[in-house]
Amino acid sequence: MPTHMTRRLSRHRPALLLLLALTAGCGSDDLTCPLAGDITGLTVEISPVPVGPFTVEIGVPVFSPSLPVSYTYRCDGGPQCRTRTIRFPGLIATNFTVRVTTERGVRNTTPPQPVKFTDTYPNGEACEPRSTTATVQASIPE
Repeated sequence: MPTHMTRRLSRHRPALLLLLALTAGCGSDDLTCPLAGDITGLTVEISPVPVGPFTVEIGVPVFSPSLPVSYTYRCDGGPQCRTRTIRFPGLIATNFTVRVTTERGVRNTTPPQPVKFTDTYPNGEACEPRSTTATVQASIPE
């Protein structure tokens, strides 16, 4: 590199470092990355929407089918129970059973195995975090 070019670059070094710092990370600058968080986990959509209290349990056969690890969502009543979408943050399992319990009884659902999880990037592919999600359907007792 010619000597006069080296001197010119040295004189502009602070500006170049600032430019590199601004363009590092997500997109062309950090302001292009939204602030959406990680949504990794399993979503269970129940149908129809329960009337009254209900419980949704996910049974994951970790060591054996007869001794599953259980993840539980319980709604004891009120307007917040008028939902059909139940999230289990952080839960990633490909084989499990969904048990929905209402005042009318219990209904077990085994989704098609293995359940397929999908990677998504809520902040764009150039930005973290990567989220791994799946949605399964379950019915309430009739």
